[in-house]
Amino acid sequence: MYNEKKYSLIWLPCGENNHLDERFFVPNYRKSLPFLIEEELPKPKLALSEKNLLWGILIGLYDIQPNNKYCIDTDKPTLLYLLDVLGNGFGFKSPEKMILDVAYYFGQEKKYFLNQKVLKVGTMLIENSSKIKSDLILVNWEILAIDKNNNQILEEILSLFYAINLDDIIEGAKETICYYGFCAMVLLDDKETKIEEFLKTYIYPNVKNKQLKINIKNLLENQETTTPEDLLINTQ
Repeated sequence: MYNEKKYSLIWLPCGENNHLDERFFVPNYRKSLPFLIEEELPKPKLALSEKNLLWGILIGLYDIQPNNKYCIDTDKPTLLYLLDVLGNGFGFKSPEKMILDVAYYFGQEKKYFLNQKVLKVGTMLIENSSKIKSDLILVNWEILAIDKNNNQILEEILSLFYAINLDDIIEGAKETICYYGFCAMVLLDDKETKIEEFLKTYIYPNVKNKQLKINIKNLLENQETTTPEDLLINTQ
């Protein structure tokens, strides 16, 4: 069941009155900083911490658009600098590990859309990370099971699959990624990729789980009626 508990992204301007610029390592910065907070927190006593800022930057970078009144592309260097400072402060071994761990936290909390945004930012910041792309496929399928007929997500899953170096991810993840890549291809009815070729190259060597094999068989026999939710791997 998707947890509907809400988070809010708030952009707070740095200024002489609140000293946010000094507290969060950017003295004399007069733009806004993003904080991701739980809506249940009492207001106006917001418990703004380094954790709230770290989360907020990873979501805020995803939300940067030309018409964003709080942050534009020219503010990115400051946010990226803060990511580096916060990542070191929290003791993450690498920026990739930071992205994966924050996204995993939201996934465990069933905040799938936050998880997705963090991982999408990760694919932009660390373009060659197969682990981030792999986790993005997993959360995309969770979202697909909620938002059932979304071909755009299916297309993204298939594109991510072909961008992954399977040797860079663990065996269990490799099995799952190959399975979801195949399911996306079949649901999209992708004529450019031969099903038999995909089976021989990716499924037969990597997918050993009995239930996944049954799911694949059912999908091939009932392509028109099978839904992404039917194909979702139960991790409980």
